[in-house]
Formats: sequence, structure tokens, C-alpha cells
Amino acid sequence: MAKYRWKIDKPEPADVKRLAYSLDVTPLTATVLAARGIINEPDARSFLAPTPEDFSDGMLLPDIERAVDRLMEAVSNDEHILVLGHDDADGITATTIVFSSLREIGADVSYYIPDSPTEGLGLSEPLIDRFKGMGVSLIITVDCSVSCKDEVAYASTRGIDTIITDHHEPPAEIPPAVAVVDPKRSDSKYGFRDLAGCGVAYRFMEVFAESYRKIGSPPSLDGMLGMAALGTYADRVPLVGENRVIVYHGVRQIANKKITPFVTLRSHIWVDEDSTMTEILAKIVPVLGASRSSDGGNLGCELLLSTEEDDAEEIFGTLVLERERKKERARRAFDKVRSEFEAHNFDDSKVVAFSVENLPDKTVGFCASRIAERTNKPVLIIVLKGDKGLGEARAPKGVDLVEALTANKDLLLGYGGHKQAAGFSIDPANADAMLKGFTSFLDARIDPDILVKEIKIEARIKHDEMKLDNFRALMRLEPFGECNPRPVFMLESLDQSVFKEIDGQWRLGEVAISSEDSGAMDLLKSGEKVNLVFSPFGEGSVRLIDMIDFKKSS
Repeated sequence: MAKYRWKIDKPEPADVKRLAYSLDVTPLTATVLAARGIINEPDARSFLAPTPEDFSDGMLLPDIERAVDRLMEAVSNDEHILVLGHDDADGITATTIVFSSLREIGADVSYYIPDSPTEGLGLSEPLIDRFKGMGVSLIITVDCSVSCKDEVAYASTRGIDTIITDHHEPPAEIPPAVAVVDPKRSDSKYGFRDLAGCGVAYRFMEVFAESYRKIGSPPSLDGMLGMAALGTYADRVPLVGENRVIVYHGVRQIANKKITPFVTLRSHIWVDEDSTMTEILAKIVPVLGASRSSDGGNLGCELLLSTEEDDAEEIFGTLVLERERKKERARRAFDKVRSEFEAHNFDDSKVVAFSVENLPDKTVGFCASRIAERTNKPVLIIVLKGDKGLGEARAPKGVDLVEALTANKDLLLGYGGHKQAAGFSIDPANADAMLKGFTSFLDARIDPDILVKEIKIEARIKHDEMKLDNFRALMRLEPFGECNPRPVFMLESLDQSVFKEIDGQWRLGEVAISSEDSGAMDLLKSGEKVNLVFSPFGEGSVRLIDMIDFKKSS
């Protein structure tokens, strides 16, 4: 089987011993910290117990002073302010943070979240004309529009100022907005560049609140870290540094604050002393992600803005039904994509690129991600719908998709995204040329080694260490996600005698295996011994482990 190339870390025993003693953590927890290069005691303490004091100075965000000054002016003059968001969980939570903060201080504010399949992403001239008709004089974008140079210029001709807050990679020439607040700007002096859109929005509101304090009671930002935690986790940004601060403290707000949306969410997810932060977030985020925008409104946003429990319950129920429909649409879409994928032979190719017809727009990224996980190769799927084309690309680390799209930009109507996840719109007449151009560009640049999945094993452990207390202690490393994955351990020379089968589920020590592989069990039943690689917290539970890989013991 051997799905992975195994790389076994060997942290210095002295570092492990010192960390365990000085931090009062278990040797297993100390081993994981050391394996991740966290061997300095102050760094380890900050990692285990991050605080808002770890945030960089918000005044170092590019253009933040201009953004705050213009917003102060708009609030003081009772101008109509519009918050323009993006219809994913990051954009929804970013919209909630800015809108609710301004609503709290009595500002004349509304929000609009375009339906991306029909209205596109970010600012557009039709939307600007609509906002002009509404009397809007200031637009604040959240999680979008850092590439909307022409649209911002058009808004200016209509007498509308724009403040852009975003976290996507900005173009070389930024839009002529009043302010472009994006920590990824090349001239940014802010100490952390990987905030999600909601993280940028939260920091913006923090700086604004401090300024507003001089003239009135500022927005409390009560529960806003919880909102930012949902968007940060959903957007799969690195859960280190300031993102770790946001999620670490935000989940605690979700679990404890008596704010209507949090109360409603808690009532519908099972949480006990063994629930992990990751489990809580993973249960909530798909509900928000199921929301569609209609005429600028968004049910996910309305849930997070709700003040009445009956309203929140009704919205939650609607979103759950939509989530189930979305899962079914995604399943059918992936069945179609998988058939198209299997009809080609990409075994000897470094790149997977193909087109498919009439796929729901919102399922394309999901399908590309599934194929990328399956192959560990860059994947491009172009969906053709009549006179419209949509592309989504996903790739393993070490591949720069934005670079690949930029090299073929003459074939595209528009594009954007990150190094490992990007998308574009395209004239169907250019689809074949784009598939070839994308493939040839990456094929010439990809080191074949990055296409081999490598699994980093952080510790060898013994089967008698498979105890709940050991795994509960590892919960101090949460939240898990990008750049802070669940720990990975190896058990060596296991035979069938150490496993027990109870009610059809295999158990090892005090934990159950949530995803055993029949090949491993067949080897064990034949009398062979195996080395087993696994991660704790299967399905987010301390009581389950996920089997990742196995090999016959030598």
C-alpha cells in the first residue's frame, strides 16, 4: 500500500526533556513541539497560550490611518456606508464584523454580498450604479476587490469613495481607493501577512474603535473574535501566529458567550469535555458555507447578525437543509468529474488538466480539491456552460498557481487566488489553449519530488501509550489546521493480539480506529506484523484515531 514517503523526525531528547519540565506538559506533547521546531521556551509558551497581545500594531497595516479617517468622517456626517463582502465563510464573517460594529454605534450602514455565480466577485459597475441609487457615498470591501482597479475608479466618477480591505495577493498596481488595507501589499510593515479577510476586517475595526473612542462609545467587538475564528478556519489560512490567536480565543467565545448566533449554533452541535476546537469549527463552518446570496442578502450573514433566537433557529434550519442539498450536488458533481478524470490517463503527467460540461459553479473548487488530494498533482478543471467558462485550480505546496495563470492571462477574462488555490473566468473558445498552456507551463517547472506525498512522523510511540489522557494532553496544541496539522505518530511491530474488535470497530488501547484499511487488517490476520502511521482526533474526537498508512514490519 505505502501511500506516502515516510519521514521520521528525531528531535533532540534534551529539548524534549527541557520543554516537558519547563512547560509542565507530557513528554509526547513536548516531542511534537520539538519536532515542529518550537524549542525555545518563550516561543513554546506563546504557542500553547497565545494572547491578543501577540497581535502586531494595527497602525502598521497599510493605509489603515486613511481608512479610519475616512470612516470616521462618514460616521460623523451620517453618510450611507455599504459593506461589500464575498459569499464564502471568510467573506460572510468579515461582513458581519464590520457591519455589526458600525450598526452598534448607530451608523447608517447596509451590506451587500454578491452571488458570485451570477454577479461575480467584488465590485462591478452594475453594483456601483445600484449603490449610487441607494445613496451610498462610501463602500468598504471585505475579503475582496484588491484587484478591482477599474471598478474603484468608476465608483469615484459616481461620487463614491472606496476603502478596500482584503487579504488576497494584490496586483502590481493597486486600485485608486481611499485606502487599500491588505497585509500582503509589498509595502506593508505589518508583522503578519497571512490574515484571512475576516482577520483584516477585525483588525480594522479594532483600530477604528480606538479612534472612535475619542468622540463616543466605541463598538464593543463583543463576540467578533468568534466570528473571525469561523472565517479564519474556513479559509484554510495558516493557523499560526495571529491566526492562531484569533481561532484559539474565538472558539472560546463561540463555546461560552451568550450571543444569539452562538447560542443557536451551540444548541445544534454536540460538545462535551472531549470535543476539540477543530470539531466545533468543522461542524459550524459547512452550515455557513451552504448559504447563497440573493439580492445582496445572505442567510449565513443574517444568522450571525441575528438578535432574536426564533429568527436564528429558523435561519439555521434553512441553512442545514441547504447544506444537505449542497452535499448532494457536490456528490453528483464529483461523480461526473471523476468519470471524466478516469477517462484520461494522467499517470505519466505531472499535471492534471481537463474540461467538463455543465457543473454547478460552487462545486468546481471542491471537485478540483478532491482530485488534487487523490493525485498530489496540480489540477485544473474548466467547466463549460454555453458561452461561459469557469476554471478552478488546486495544487500541492511547491506549486504557484497564480504564476501559472498569470503566464496565460491573455487567454482569461479574469483570475485570482492563492498559490495553491486559484480560479478564473474564460471564453470557452480559449479553454483548450488554456489547458495546454497551464500544463506546459507547470510541466517545465515542477520538481517531480514534490508530487510524492511525504508524511512527517513526529514520534514513535508504544502501543501501551494509546491512552485517552495522553491524547487529551495533546489538545493543548489546538487549533489544528494549515501549518499546524494534527500530530502524526508511528506504532511499530504490531501484531493482531494488540487489537480488539468491539461492535464491528477495531480498538487499540483506549481508542478506536475510525478509518482502518482492510489491507492492514488482512496482513495482521495472516500473522504478519505491521508498522502503523496514524493521527489522533479522528473526526475531531479524542476517542478516535485515523489510520494514515501502514507497512509490513521488516
